[in-house]
Amino acid sequence: MTKACFVLSSRRLDNGLQSSCRFWTDAYQGGPTEYDETRLQEAVLALLGAFEFENGRVWKRCDFAVMDALHEQGCITDPHGRTESIYLTSEGLRKAKALAAEKFGTRA
Repeated sequence: MTKACFVLSSRRLDNGLQSSCRFWTDAYQGGPTEYDETRLQEAVLALLGAFEFENGRVWKRCDFAVMDALHEQGCITDPHGRTESIYLTSEGLRKAKALAAEKFGTRA
């Protein structure tokens, strides 16, 4: 199984790179995939709007039902537990990368 991590933050990493919405895999080759930051920000804002409750309040993490459904579909490892992250399965990684490129890829 190819392991992947999707980073959705704005913090300094050990290698000094400013991170925001990028994939890293255990088959890491050539650095993170670049995405259109404006389109990513709009997508995150749209998701926040979709999961809003109590007149503007939104959890910072992904909805549990959505994560459970992705796990049931075989796209991610079990989202329950104490860890802060999940892994994309090989099939989940393939689908996620294809969707990310389609929705957020930079255009030459």
